[in-house]
Amino acid sequence: MAEKLKRPGGELASRPLHFFWIVDCSGSMYGEKIGTVNHAIQSTIPDMVDAADNNPNAQLLIRTLKFSSGASWVTTNPIPVEDFVWEDLETGGVTDLGKAFDLLAAQLTIPPMSDRALPPVLVLLSDGQPTDDYKKSLDKLLHLPWGKKAVPHCDLYRAGRG
Repeated sequence: MAEKLKRPGGELASRPLHFFWIVDCSGSMYGEKIGTVNHAIQSTIPDMVDAADNNPNAQLLIRTLKFSSGASWVTTNPIPVEDFVWEDLETGGVTDLGKAFDLLAAQLTIPPMSDRALPPVLVLLSDGQPTDDYKKSLDKLLHLPWGKKAVPHCDLYRAGRG
């Protein structure tokens, strides 16, 4: 799976870089909001492929986690960015962010993460307040070795702000 790179004195294996889209699909995201998210993510894929091509020491792997009333993986396994295809998400339900953090935490352990991996990138896209007790789940996530090293990105579209 890891591509070998040529370097003086031998070959160097690229290191996996796990990129997680964590998307709020609750009812409040209906319409324009989820349309904007779907379009924005779809639009980033070519740039992500280009960035991966320009960084041969990293193998960019994408996963998508959606949450509303519960949480589930859209992509069950990490997918190399060049093979990743975005499928538009639908909305409905409440905002169970804690459930999403629990699923994510289960993936930020070794295994399934490699000890050779680069720090993961976590991108959270949401518009509202969680409806579950997310704080314990977030605390658990942030205390994992990979949770501590993760590169978090959070975009909250709140009414009146975005």
